[in-house]
Amino acid sequence: MSPTLQAPLILPQSCRECPALHNGMCSTLDQRQMLALSKHAQTFTLKAGTMLAGERQDTHSYASVRDGVIKLSRMLEDGRQQIVGLQFPSDFVGQIFAGQSSLTVTAASDIEICRRWCPWRWCRF
Repeated sequence: MSPTLQAPLILPQSCRECPALHNGMCSTLDQRQMLALSKHAQTFTLKAGTMLAGERQDTHSYASVRDGVIKLSRMLEDGRQQIVGLQFPSDFVGQIFAGQSSLTVTAASDIEICRRWCPWRWCRF
């Protein structure tokens, strides 16, 4: 009996061109897992200054940075903004197991992200 030949899996063009495919979250997945994940993802281009999530806000997605820089910050009690991190291409953005976003997530430059929507109530951006 001869082995059954299977057609190769072909990832969407947006996945093949994404820096996260080789250096980010997606680099740990095999082709079947990548294909399944890509069905729940959308690519967005956003202008600098766009807020993706606010501090203590319920959200239901996470993302990989494809291009640009994302700023992570929090407001201090005296009203000043504290920048706690910057996310670059291939970086993961989100807090999957948190109840609310603990940070404000803002585009520091024009950005492109691959956002995945979570069907689970415990997944937060």
